[in-house]
Amino acid sequence: MGTDFSSTELILLWLMILIVIVLAMALYVMRKKAMSLFTRSDSLAERVRLLEGELESKEAEKVNHEKNTLSLKSALMDAKAQRDDFIDLLNMAPFAIWHRDEQSRIVWHNKKYEQIVGERTALGDMAELVSSREPEQARKLAAEK
Repeated sequence: MGTDFSSTELILLWLMILIVIVLAMALYVMRKKAMSLFTRSDSLAERVRLLEGELESKEAEKVNHEKNTLSLKSALMDAKAQRDDFIDLLNMAPFAIWHRDEQSRIVWHNKKYEQIVGERTALGDMAELVSSREPEQARKLAAEK
């Protein structure tokens, strides 16, 4: 009943057992790695879904901003047209009209003002109906009817 194995057969048997053990360990490691990759891919897929949702939201915001921009540009064009119409109306006035800034410089005037005091010089200076150095004189003239 006894089976005699030669030393070569025993070595081969041990080698096969070692190969089976190594393959089993490799299979175990590969399975663990595959499970880890599946878990990671699931979390990455969830992250992709979240980012796609954010992207859709940002695209909707962009469209909304573009609509608002177009609306504001249209309102600006309307305001400029109204301003230009108002300036045309002021230029048709039969009397001088002007506007000063905080430093009492004339920043705008109508055509009648220019007809009365003359055009600007080459330096951009213009004669004035009332001196900006005497604001009381300008107030008295403005108060007169």
